[in-house]
Amino acid sequence: QAADGTRWSLEGWLEGEYAEDLDVDGDIDEQDFVLFVNQRPADGQSEPVDSPPLLVFESLAKGDSHTAGLEKPALFVAGDDREAARFVEWLEDPALIAEVREVDFSTTWVIAVFRGEVNSSGYGIETRSISARDESVQLSVELTKPAPDWAVAQVISYPYHIVQVPREELRLSSGTTVSAHTAAGELLVQTRYP
Repeated sequence: QAADGTRWSLEGWLEGEYAEDLDVDGDIDEQDFVLFVNQRPADGQSEPVDSPPLLVFESLAKGDSHTAGLEKPALFVAGDDREAARFVEWLEDPALIAEVREVDFSTTWVIAVFRGEVNSSGYGIETRSISARDESVQLSVELTKPAPDWAVAQVISYPYHIVQVPREELRLSSGTTVSAHTAAGELLVQTRYP
């Protein structure tokens, strides 16, 4: 979320009209995005509340699992293959499983958020922003549901979104609280790393 309250995703910003080379290194990239969302308000605007800076992250996968069996929302943070094994088998797609297993955990964290059980297709979850301060990491997630006029399959599924965060952006230690909140600020799920 920018200082003026606007929400941004890296992908949306890179594709939009506000993308510019703020660090003047010749490339429009993630570092420019971080500078953009954390910039101070314009003259005449009030200072933002002392909120933690937003972290750069990249979407790894978004979809539905049909085997997760997670009735309630769940959140997983992986800093190595062993930690990723707690959720990777629920992804079902062999190519996606291979992609998660190929992540370089020496430079990257993987965070997987599952919405919990839903009774039809058309539901989703998307991580919109990630912030960190002290021993706390907070994801802001958007929950979507099918429109009333959509034709949906009546099937139990478990929507998920998996993102990767550079370790240079996020420092985690044992006991760090990791939580996911809706745009309305409601707590969806909370866990402690590892």
